[in-house]
Amino acid sequence: MRRTVIRYKTKPEMSDRNAELVAAVFAELQAAAGGLSLSVAAAGG
Repeated sequence: MRRTVIRYKTKPEMSDRNAELVAAVFAELQAAAGGLSLSVAAAGG
């Protein structure tokens, strides 16, 4: 199985908006390709 890891930084004040956007992208990908396994992890810093 192929895995792709994407890392990026966001501004702290945009974390809630970023979470909304990530959820929307995951929902769209899941609908388009039902066999995907997706996860997100937030790193403190």
